[in-house]
Amino acid sequence: FIKGAALMMDVYGGAGLRTFFDIDVLIKEKDMGSLRKTLKDKGFKEHKDSGDAEKYRSQRLFSRCDELFLDVHVDFMGRRLHNKIQGIKKDLVWPVKKEVTFGDIKFDTLDPVHAVLYQSMHLAVQHGFVGLLGYVDINEMVKRYRHELDWGLFLRKTREYKIKRPVYY
Repeated sequence: FIKGAALMMDVYGGAGLRTFFDIDVLIKEKDMGSLRKTLKDKGFKEHKDSGDAEKYRSQRLFSRCDELFLDVHVDFMGRRLHNKIQGIKKDLVWPVKKEVTFGDIKFDTLDPVHAVLYQSMHLAVQHGFVGLLGYVDINEMVKRYRHELDWGLFLRKTREYKIKRPVYY
């Protein structure tokens, strides 16, 4: 899954309308080894966390020429933070993915319900509800996916994932 850039290009309608500094990718944990090899073969270097930080994180940062950054995740949030949202079952999210096309390139990204849920949690957990950009992203997602969002499913998922409070705020 492309979590950030492709989703935002789909939501905003173009790469120049929303700045971002890295491309967030969600992969299955079992695929990390082969992705590492592929990225290394393509000239990417992996940035290692120092000390104990590595065991608490579920993402790895890769870069090429210090211009293109890939933030590769195996969980929606960092492992330490993921404990707060244990209810999200990734195996149930993979089959409901949304395909986004830019030119000749196809990406899989989160379906509208999970995209808005993820963005809500990202704003709450990663940013502590600070900053206007996260709220604008959610607003733009709701506008873009207004005909695709199943609000009944959205509400059921907030209860199932035990994330009603942060999504409410």
